[in-house]
Amino acid sequence: MSRLLCLLALCCSLGAHAQSGFMSMEPGVNRTGTSFFTSTTLGSVEGCRDYCLGQSPRCVGYSYRRATSGPDTCVLLSAVQGRQADSRSTSGERDPNWIPPGMTNNTDMPGGDLLNALIPNKDPVACRTLCSNMPDCASFTYIRPEFNPAGEARCALKSSIPATQPNPCCLSGIVRTPRPPPPAPPPDAGTPSPPDAGVPGPTVSLEQGVERPGGDLLGVDVPENDPEICRARCASDSRCAAFTFLKRSASSPVARCYLKWTPQYPKPSDCCVSGVKNPTPSWGQPVSGPMALEQNTDRPGADLSSIPNVASAEACRERCASTGACAAFTFVQTESRCVLKVNVAPPVARSCCTSGVKTLSVMSPVESNIDRPGMDIQPGIDLPDDDPQRCQALCASNTNCQSFTLVKKGVHKPNAAVCYLKTGAPFPVANTQTLSGLKIQAAMGPLEAGMDRPGADIPPGIDIPENDAALCSLYCARTPACRAFTLVKKGVHKPNAAVCYLKSSAPGARSNPDTVSGVKW
Repeated sequence: MSRLLCLLALCCSLGAHAQSGFMSMEPGVNRTGTSFFTSTTLGSVEGCRDYCLGQSPRCVGYSYRRATSGPDTCVLLSAVQGRQADSRSTSGERDPNWIPPGMTNNTDMPGGDLLNALIPNKDPVACRTLCSNMPDCASFTYIRPEFNPAGEARCALKSSIPATQPNPCCLSGIVRTPRPPPPAPPPDAGTPSPPDAGVPGPTVSLEQGVERPGGDLLGVDVPENDPEICRARCASDSRCAAFTFLKRSASSPVARCYLKWTPQYPKPSDCCVSGVKNPTPSWGQPVSGPMALEQNTDRPGADLSSIPNVASAEACRERCASTGACAAFTFVQTESRCVLKVNVAPPVARSCCTSGVKTLSVMSPVESNIDRPGMDIQPGIDLPDDDPQRCQALCASNTNCQSFTLVKKGVHKPNAAVCYLKTGAPFPVANTQTLSGLKIQAAMGPLEAGMDRPGADIPPGIDIPENDAALCSLYCARTPACRAFTLVKKGVHKPNAAVCYLKSSAPGARSNPDTVSGVKW
């Protein structure tokens, strides 16, 4: 965080007590007050809570009520005036005193910035998640919105672990040991060596009219005004993760190729052509668990599509499994109808229906020689061999599991390895007798206004009444198969609705004034 921003913030906000913080979640309680938004499409308590966080500071509380018939209702409140006992409701409000575990309050870590990202839901946990999901990030500083003249919550991701300084602006934390810096370019870096014959090279996207400023590894002049030359240089350089080609123009008589050691956020610009190597995120892998049938259970709301003439609950389950955007399903026996869901709606006991939830999770690569002590879901699970993939799959299919540690055979038990599932993500500790891993939480990058990411659609598109890119981003965050999204504005594809397209990868960005996009980190 810059000292100027800190000074500006201190002048404007010193003595302020209204800090952004955790949004509580209390089952069996309905909160009443001044409402400013009501929705029947968010599909889950978590979705309602997250949407309230995204509407900060206006939203100070929410109430989610499960319906006896029809969709559930999410109400956002600008003022909380009362609480009522209600078995069908779950509600919450902002707690300004909550400090997430693993963070140090009133602490800044200036310097070493890798990226400064907007945190739309103003939740410091999302900042830590961004850092956890980015291999080059070693530490982070969350900057409270009341200390930013623009009123935005920001997250400074850092490639090192800078010294701490007391500052009420911020919360800071450490995620991992810093990665060593990239090696210095060799003297002949402008002439990359050709790839090995017979070995397919990496794919590099081509984004017309897009600049990706920052993160430069090296810059070289290109005699020809041809972005394909720059793309080829990036493909053949193992250190290159992205590139920007600066076209020849009156202000830049020589074209120039900038190779980048990490992808930067795209912005529309006629000056340039950019691209990203292997655009599909490589920080994690989808790991699926079993999709159990929930007999006599309905999950009303969050409908993605309704399919008639489906023979059985098992057949409906297969439809959900083969549909990327499907997060859950309900089979209505009395109508032979299969309803696929874009989010996991709360269960309701009803004899008409059978439901199920897709347990696909995104897991980090296995961390060799790493222990994550604490937060165990008791008891540990015995495995016959040192099989971290099996332990990983057990975590993926357990909704309470956020990380795991496998203790090797012969350490805790003479004839078995022990898999410990964990309710959180304890800080890593070196240990040659263990392997660990994280369930990667959905965290969305900043909204990319005026940017389209064409292709890789997970059908069908989702109709949204207004041009609400934050809601489209939320749908992507809560859909395991989604890696990016594009919102096409109202009146373009449909006369009375905007359309949210979820995507199975992160296609290259392209300038388009009628769209807003975003990428899951």
